[in-house]
Amino acid sequence: MLIYASLAFLSCAFIWYAQTVRCTKRQQQLLWAVAFVLMWLPAAVRLDIGVDYSRFQGYSELYTIYGSGGSIPQGMDIGFVLLIRVLWSISTSPQLLFAVSSAFIYLLMLRACKRLSIHPTFTLALFFVAGFYFETYNIIRQWMALACIFNALEWIDPSAFVQHACTEQSAATDKNNALEQPYRALGYFARYTVWVVVAASFHASALIFLLVWPLYFLKLNARRAVVLLAVLLAVGYVAKNVSKILLAATRYAYYLSDSATGYAAVSPHWDSIIVMSICLAFMLWQLRGKQKLSRWDNALLLLSVLGCASAVAGLYMPFIFERIARYFAPFVVLQLPVAVMKEKSLNKRYAYILAIMACWLLATFIRVYFGGQFGVLPFQSIFLHA
Repeated sequence: MLIYASLAFLSCAFIWYAQTVRCTKRQQQLLWAVAFVLMWLPAAVRLDIGVDYSRFQGYSELYTIYGSGGSIPQGMDIGFVLLIRVLWSISTSPQLLFAVSSAFIYLLMLRACKRLSIHPTFTLALFFVAGFYFETYNIIRQWMALACIFNALEWIDPSAFVQHACTEQSAATDKNNALEQPYRALGYFARYTVWVVVAASFHASALIFLLVWPLYFLKLNARRAVVLLAVLLAVGYVAKNVSKILLAATRYAYYLSDSATGYAAVSPHWDSIIVMSICLAFMLWQLRGKQKLSRWDNALLLLSVLGCASAVAGLYMPFIFERIARYFAPFVVLQLPVAVMKEKSLNKRYAYILAIMACWLLATFIRVYFGGQFGVLPFQSIFLHA
């Protein structure tokens, strides 16, 4: 555990220094690069830890099967297959797959952290203490997709971020801006779509974010968010029961049956339900009284509602639906910093940050030590066994 704690502390320390101490651009880039290496190195050399595909060796077997030109009956997403075959041409060692996939995830997550987060150090700290770093050792394909989705979010409202502000302000005239707005919006959607399609090449379920795009245009506030949550849960419950009737004669009926087992059984994750509900409640509290939100705040609130709804839906949806919930949970690393920074009192901000970190540490501790959820302890590598 000391390895994980050390790399988390040092990575956050380098990012904090890059963000708060007067540095040249080159020095900042170097500090971010060091933080990346600290995150990446343990993941790249890990051995026989992680629980995806029921066991670590599942990925080694996939690498050999697809690298040698074979396939598995249930198929595999094309992006992951192409990645394996390119890497196989370089080396037949599956360790290369772990090194490259980890680099892909952490580079994109740090890019999103730097470009999108209002408080990059807090965002990165949450990535560690909330257990998302551990998840990248497990659901590799889904986290490769998630890393792409995080970067797609930039195109919901690029003008909200500093690097785009100058571009927006340097337009010729307000009149030209108004005329170009529809074309600009179309361009934003195109870029968002490209990121989603790349994500779907690693995990097809990422395509749900194309369906989410129209929802970003909903005008939310705290009250409307609560109403939307209730509507989503009601629609989900009705949809399941209607589908149970309509699909009774198909193979999908098994996933809707009350007697189903395994991935088709109803098996709610109470820890996810509790933490996602608390995170949404905190956002709603911080946004109370605001009748109109910025486009970016609106999008983050929507994702928080979807995250809470998908977690609570586990009370009546089959367990496999939990894969969708996993897509929305990690966005708390962007949502909570925004919620905290809405607080005007500096002392209260620090108190909120400490309370949030403590709660997430407790939740992750319970998941790791009592639930064995991540399967990453003790740390083992190709160089040593601890």
